[in-house]
Amino acid sequence: MNVIIPTKTSGEIYKGSVQPASRLDVFPGAFFDWHQLIKDGEYLIYKLTVRGNTDTQALIAYRQEKGFFRVKALEKRDYKNPDNLLLITGPLLAYVAHQCTSIEDEPFILVETKTTPQVLDNYKAFGGELHYAPEPAMVFDPFACIQLIELYLRKGVNADD
Repeated sequence: MNVIIPTKTSGEIYKGSVQPASRLDVFPGAFFDWHQLIKDGEYLIYKLTVRGNTDTQALIAYRQEKGFFRVKALEKRDYKNPDNLLLITGPLLAYVAHQCTSIEDEPFILVETKTTPQVLDNYKAFGGELHYAPEPAMVFDPFACIQLIELYLRKGVNADD
C-alpha cells in the first residue's frame, strides 16, 4: 500500500509503501526481537520502504483482536541516529488503521508502549491517548484513525507517480 513519509525538519515528503516483511527485512541493531516475532507468527509483520530504495526503514507488528487492532512493536531503522529524519509513526499507524476499517465499523488501535515522555509525546502528536489496559498503551480512537488515513494514505494513494 502506498503511503507518504514526511521528514522531521525539511518538510520534504517521500513516497513509500507498506508491505509484508520477512526475516530478511529485519535491520541490524533493532531494539525489538523481530526474528522472534516473525517466528512466533502471532502478529503480522510489515515493513516501510521509501520508493526507489529497497532498505527497510521501519517495521511494525500488529494483530486483530476483538473490536480493535493491537500494535506490539513499531521501530524505525537506526532509531538512535538523530540524522534519520523520516517520520515513520504516522504512515505505519495509518496502514494499521486502514486495515482496521476494512474489518471493524469504527477503527481503534491500541499500541503497547513505554511511558517515557519522548515516546508518549510522539504518539500524542498523531492523536493517541494514554490508557492503562492494564498495561500502559496509547489508544487511537476512530477520529484519530481516520485522520491518520487521510494524512498518510489518501495523499499517498493519490500522489502522482
